[in-house]
Parts: sequence; structure tokens; C-alpha cells
Amino acid sequence: MHGAGRPSGRQQKRLRGRPDPEHNLADVAICLQIIYDITDEKLGEWVEGKTVRQQRRMEDDK
Repeated sequence: MHGAGRPSGRQQKRLRGRPDPEHNLADVAICLQIIYDITDEKLGEWVEGKTVRQQRRMEDDK
């Protein structure tokens, strides 16, 4: 809850059925770092690898 019992903007979007993907990804990144001790560097490597794979798939679909 935000302020005097009101949901925050992010919570309001969720309540209206519109989750905020940017914050969801940030939550996942934070959990990976805390629970599994994943560094920003390692996470960046994973993102880079995923980006490259996705680009290749898109090129193959042309």
C-alpha cells in the first residue's frame, strides 16, 4: 500500500490487469543477485547471450 492505504501506481496497474514488465524484470534481477549471488556482470553476460540468440532467430525467420 502507498500513503494512506492507497496502492502505488505499480500496484494500481497490477490491479487493473496491466503488470509493468520493466519492474517485473528488475524484481527477477534483484532476486537472482540476492538468492544466488549473481553479479551484475554475470547477469549482463546472460542478457547479451539471450539477445544474440534472439537476433539470430529473427534473422532465420526472414
